[in-house]
Amino acid sequence: MARAGVPVDETVDCPGWTPERVADHLLAVGGTGYRGVNVGAGRFQFARSYRPTWATVAFVIGLPVLVGLLFLLIRRQEAWTATVEEDHLIVRVRLSGRVLPGVLATVQRDLGTPPHRYARPLHLPADAAAAPGVQVAPAAPPAVPATPAAPPAVPAAPAAPSATAASPPTPPPPPSSTPPPPPFVDPSTAVVERPPIAVDTARRVLLCFDTGEQHPLEPGRLLLVGREPQTRPSDPAPTDLVAVDDPEHSVSRTHLAVWADGDGLWIADRASTNGTVVEDDGGERRPVPSGGEARATTGSTVRFGRRSFVVAEVPG
Repeated sequence: MARAGVPVDETVDCPGWTPERVADHLLAVGGTGYRGVNVGAGRFQFARSYRPTWATVAFVIGLPVLVGLLFLLIRRQEAWTATVEEDHLIVRVRLSGRVLPGVLATVQRDLGTPPHRYARPLHLPADAAAAPGVQVAPAAPPAVPATPAAPPAVPAAPAAPSATAASPPTPPPPPSSTPPPPPFVDPSTAVVERPPIAVDTARRVLLCFDTGEQHPLEPGRLLLVGREPQTRPSDPAPTDLVAVDDPEHSVSRTHLAVWADGDGLWIADRASTNGTVVEDDGGERRPVPSGGEARATTGSTVRFGRRSFVVAEVPG
């Protein structure tokens, strides 16, 4: 008896994997009970033949009359396909067809975890504690030996009436030298308060999008790019909104901001879902931190989601 596979139509993200390692792993895992065939670039198909359970049961029931022999000749075919996809953010595997639950669980577990399984400690810059608005989880304070409690004060006997001045009251004990630890704050949820964006009034560049559109960055203005960009209260008043056509919704509503100041041209990621990458004319890629900024120069390519634009300087 054999068990039929379960229907599957999903995508498994493979953080930290290369397409070659993903292909080797698919061939190793998919070969368990299947015959693997490479049907194209990064595309594999796995098939197997098995006898359905009902055919075996029918054979047992019809064995006395030798009719069950016919059911043993019944076989079914099932197959599933794995397609390896890669973009500038991550490698993915698209699964479709029918696959055994054990094989599906192995693919999801192995490819969904980076190849090197080890704990990555959180490294914060030395000046992170000095940055305004950033709260960092404090280290556990060293153990302080308990201080014996002071003996209870014995009430003084009432003094006899005297003409002399009353003695000054006893001052309260000084506070403890060990301050209480600050409350714990998760660094991943810490909020950074950024000052309002300043723009330059002399620099002018042209953004050439992969959709064929061109948008100039006017002097003294901020440019917001996204599917449905919206301004923030901290943005300067002169702001231009550029809506990008993205049927796949790989671009966030307000994905990034572009402006120029005395230090050059800047790209700011507005906490987008798929991130922002600045690629210079030499091919070097620099991811923009979520909610952070990165510099760009003339000739740089800015990739956001599945869209991009090239920075060109307007002559004159």
